[in-house]
Amino acid sequence: MNAKQESRLNMYRALIGCTDQYKTITSAVPALDKSLTAFKTTVAAITSSAQQSLKNTAGVTINKTQNKQNLCSFTVSIAGAVYAWAADDKNALVKESAKTSFSALIRKRDDELPLVCRNYYDLAVANKAQLADYGITDAQLTAFQNAIHDYANAVPAPRNALAQKAAYRLSMAQLFKTADALLKDRIDKLVPALQNGAQNFKSEYKTNRTIVNPAHTATQLKISVTDGSTKEPLSAVTIQLQVQGITAQTGKTGSILLKPFQPGVYEIKISKLGYKELLQTVQVKMGQINTLQVFLTPQ
Repeated sequence: MNAKQESRLNMYRALIGCTDQYKTITSAVPALDKSLTAFKTTVAAITSSAQQSLKNTAGVTINKTQNKQNLCSFTVSIAGAVYAWAADDKNALVKESAKTSFSALIRKRDDELPLVCRNYYDLAVANKAQLADYGITDAQLTAFQNAIHDYANAVPAPRNALAQKAAYRLSMAQLFKTADALLKDRIDKLVPALQNGAQNFKSEYKTNRTIVNPAHTATQLKISVTDGSTKEPLSAVTIQLQVQGITAQTGKTGSILLKPFQPGVYEIKISKLGYKELLQTVQVKMGQINTLQVFLTPQ
């Protein structure tokens, strides 16, 4: 959500608050009451789409990276056992086929790595009987196969997450058009026609109908997490805004930037294995880069 959309949404919310306050007046006109109900439903949908579009994809990417590292480590372990047996057995062909390293595997393309690892899996299965003395069990081979499967499934996840965010943004843009049309074509036309006793309401409606000029900078929230003892930045810290359904993780610098971000007061849960969990409340102001510095205490 950009700064202009934030300003429009704030105007929508102000109008809802105003019309709710004068419910006895608006409900007396069925057409106006129906339009306001549709307007509130649309604004709720905008808020939901905005929250979904704010979900950070870092966690999805991190999961894919972890799966890749796990698969590469597993492959090196299995291939190493095959190589050792082939060397003892003087089987030059298998020995050559079992050559690999973590660095060589980690550089493979996303679509290539599962296929390469599958070759090492097939090589181990073909020589399973001879590998028992080298520490290779059926359980290990099954776990290796699962690691290949997990990574293959994780490869498209970041792209899918980005596509979902784009879909939510597109939906949100259409919802803004719907809300504007409800105001312009129906509510704005019905409010001035209200009869005696509605003067205060009409005046407040007109005031709240004005969009406050947005700031030049989209609202953002930057969270930095530091070890309370060493003062070193902490990576892979989980940041959760549970009510909004947002979960993300800090990067190598110990920070994460959430943008664009809706203004308001948020309760944030910050957690990392080996540290005491922390709940922090932060007020996010519109059109600013809001910052939150957090210090986690080791357990």
